[in-house]
Amino acid sequence: MTNHSWKIYYAFVLISFVFLPFHWQWTTGWLLGSLAAFIIYKRTENFARQVVSMQSTSGTYGNFAINYFLMAAVLVVSAVFPQYLNVLTCAIGLSTIKLAIIFHVAVIERGR
Repeated sequence: MTNHSWKIYYAFVLISFVFLPFHWQWTTGWLLGSLAAFIIYKRTENFARQVVSMQSTSGTYGNFAINYFLMAAVLVVSAVFPQYLNVLTCAIGLSTIKLAIIFHVAVIERGR
């Protein structure tokens, strides 16, 4: 991800604070999902760096299984504690990195 994509990601994270006066559970769900998305992205980035440097794909299934487990765990936690987290905004938060990349490529890069 480029620096510009990271700025878009941070903007999406800050957008969650718009909901704070209305339903603070929406904000906490979005932030939890965004944090999990950041961790999953960094795990995937480190894994890709290791694969390129070692020329080995061992651990591929395990790495992605852990990533999917993290996504599921975040959604389950938000579903179990609806008084603190909103499951829908948590799911949106999980896709913030993907949305930032799509927005960067589709809107900003296309305009250049």
